Amino acid sequence: MTGSSKYSVLIAVLFSIGFVFSCHKSDFSEIGELEDASDDNPSISEVSEDSVVSPAVITFLTGEVLHTREDSSSIPEIGDSLLPGDMLETGSDGYAELQFGNLGVLRIQPDSMYRLDILMLEQESEKVSGFMGMGSLVAKIRHLREKDGFEVNIPGAVCAVRGTEFLIRSDERGSVTIAVADGSVAVSPPSMAEVGNPSITPDVEGDDDLSVIRSLMPLVTKDKEIVITSDTLAEVEAAISDFRTSENDEENNDARESPSVLLESGIRDIIIKTPLPEPEPIGPANAEILETETPEILPASYSTDDDEKPLLSDLVTVTVTVDPGNAQIFINNRPAGRGQVSQLFPEGSRLRVKAVSLDGRVQEKELTAGSESPVSFLFTSAEDSADIEPERTEAEEPEDSGPEKVEILSEVSIASSAPADPVPESSAESVPQSREVVLQVIVKPDDAAVSFNGQPAGTGSVEYKGISGDRLSVKVTKPGFNMFSRVILPGPGAEPLRVELEPKPVVSMNSLPVAPVVGSLISEGNIVFGAAGDGTVFALGRNGRLLWSQATENRDEKDITPVLFGRRVYLIGKSELLVMNPADGTILGRRELRGDQAALFGRRVLAWDKYLILPTDSALIFLNTDNISENGKSVVSLNIPNGSRMTPAFWNNRIIIVDQRGNLLYIDPVTKSISRSISTEARQPIGQAPAISGNTAVFSGRLGVVVAVDLERAEVLWSQPLNNSGAVKVHTDALIHDGIVYLYGENVLYALNLADGKYVFPPVSGVSAAPEIVDNVLYLCRDNGIITIHNPRSGEYLGEFELNENCRSRPVGLGPFLVAAAEEHLFVLDPRSMTD
Repeated sequence: MTGSSKYSVLIAVLFSIGFVFSCHKSDFSEIGELEDASDDNPSISEVSEDSVVSPAVITFLTGEVLHTREDSSSIPEIGDSLLPGDMLETGSDGYAELQFGNLGVLRIQPDSMYRLDILMLEQESEKVSGFMGMGSLVAKIRHLREKDGFEVNIPGAVCAVRGTEFLIRSDERGSVTIAVADGSVAVSPPSMAEVGNPSITPDVEGDDDLSVIRSLMPLVTKDKEIVITSDTLAEVEAAISDFRTSENDEENNDARESPSVLLESGIRDIIIKTPLPEPEPIGPANAEILETETPEILPASYSTDDDEKPLLSDLVTVTVTVDPGNAQIFINNRPAGRGQVSQLFPEGSRLRVKAVSLDGRVQEKELTAGSESPVSFLFTSAEDSADIEPERTEAEEPEDSGPEKVEILSEVSIASSAPADPVPESSAESVPQSREVVLQVIVKPDDAAVSFNGQPAGTGSVEYKGISGDRLSVKVTKPGFNMFSRVILPGPGAEPLRVELEPKPVVSMNSLPVAPVVGSLISEGNIVFGAAGDGTVFALGRNGRLLWSQATENRDEKDITPVLFGRRVYLIGKSELLVMNPADGTILGRRELRGDQAALFGRRVLAWDKYLILPTDSALIFLNTDNISENGKSVVSLNIPNGSRMTPAFWNNRIIIVDQRGNLLYIDPVTKSISRSISTEARQPIGQAPAISGNTAVFSGRLGVVVAVDLERAEVLWSQPLNNSGAVKVHTDALIHDGIVYLYGENVLYALNLADGKYVFPPVSGVSAAPEIVDNVLYLCRDNGIITIHNPRSGEYLGEFELNENCRSRPVGLGPFLVAAAEEHLFVLDPRSMTD
């Protein structure tokens, strides 16, 4: 997009998204799952054809910003749109502003993550809901109409905006600061959110009325701020959940006191026991941020004319670059970033742009949006500046000489490898005004993307043609590498600009909330879940930042792993079974584990239909997923005659498990009976679940004998001892990939052919955790504090990550990244610099 071109917002496709897609209702929305539309939730076919819907639009960008849609990540451009499910992540120098029609605009601050969940922008009603997993944001939302809504979900709470200027900032300890400059923000538990939740109607009379409960929750008003944690709100959330469960329980729906009265009384008791914080006068630091960084809402319009598209008015892009890149940029006295910024403005609006170097030098320019872009500033070095007359502003300079003066001074210092032409001592008129230049840009890797002045130019070797005196912004990017960005002023006969990108294998390194992490990490959407030896369960965002952690009664665990079914996280250990909300870690149910129910070897539960299947040493217990507590009714307990220490698995509507004698059992979950048994040599399997690929199941006994069974034909395909020197304890699931079985035991990785059990490549020693395969690449945690990268078919070494910390838990893939928990830190790793 050129600086003078108008940007018209594209009409977004109406998505078939259940309104329950929000952390407060779906519970699972924090990990990116869309629910199907219900009868109460309009789908694409139910939306009026006359409705005009606008996407969310990026109106400002600077620094490192990443746009993720599904499993694909890219560097966004000004004017790009966001759709429900999309996520923006900013680096340490990154900012992005996102406007939602006429409703308002968010400024996403550095080191932050924002995911758009609900987007309903129509002329008569504008509703937006999103999730901030970490970092901070500043927003300006106009005063809402009756049918409008704007919410920001955070771990453990929802912030409902009533028309305001506000900031939200979270820290690694789990506390959240909300500061308001104008209007108000209501803070409540997730289930009390309103946007996209048709079951919540604040002003409706009746038992479902939560308006009284809302009055008990914190309300942050003008010039106030509050710091909250999720503890008390989590108790309120649990009370509301119990209230709704009791409403649907016909057996308990006899004559009783009004449910809403009981709910209000219970919540008042919670608040008395653990008071919620009160808003206090806003502090000077937050007040200054709101005063200087609150974004402006650009003019937007909607049309009911089917032939017209909704427009964010007549907008043009203004790009400002400054060299060196650490100089600060201000637009209309508002901090805009460093190095290079791009922003949309109404065409014809007057702008005052200022650049300030680190040593305090200032350059300013006034312009009309649409008349000039890009706008460039160049500060010479401190040594050069003593010999050069300081640049004068337009107000001090004759009208026809200002631009030429700037360009002449700029050629004294060129930020590239090309030599500069000497500057004549005569006036600006002695410099040729139109000299064509050609600059060759050669980059490595040769598939890295090159852009000139914000426009894609190709990959590898790219040629730029322009006019001498024109500043050129060069950007080179490739996933897995540090971005190269520089503003240069090429002259005639310039030498090629050669750029070799530096690999960026470590995306982030964050301190673990608890250590050591045991078992296996698991991932879903953009979230990673794990558990520590003290029983703590935690969730981390895509960049490795802690979203929540939840302590449990389980202790001294060596191999526990959370599992995710539907919209719940489950964990069993030595002391208890827990059910948690994946959005914020709230405990939704717990059951004490006694006797042989205690999971000593990393067993996991299995979900089927409306049941949760709890494996014990002697039986499989079918629990009602809505009530798994000790006093809840077990549907049935199916006895395993010889006992089992395994985790069950599903195949073809059958439960598969192996008993202590090595018999593989087929269990019908409908009749709760054993339908078939196959004898194998894999005796006393522990912890692991049978790994199933197609019709083949693979598992290992306690003495290191691996067995493959054809489940359809009910026969053993092969048995293979892992070594000839004795037992090899295998507690983790085998990994099957592309016809190869990978097993981990006693610090050794074994790779066997799925068809015949023969070794594919020799065993690999010095391995400290179970293996992981991401994008057809094998990753092994090693005892020397590194993670090695291998060809999964040959075992060939491809590269390594140097962590300087050992990993004892199985890492996990997260999109293109690998997430690994080491002794003290959690690493998000990008292998693309080594594997592409």
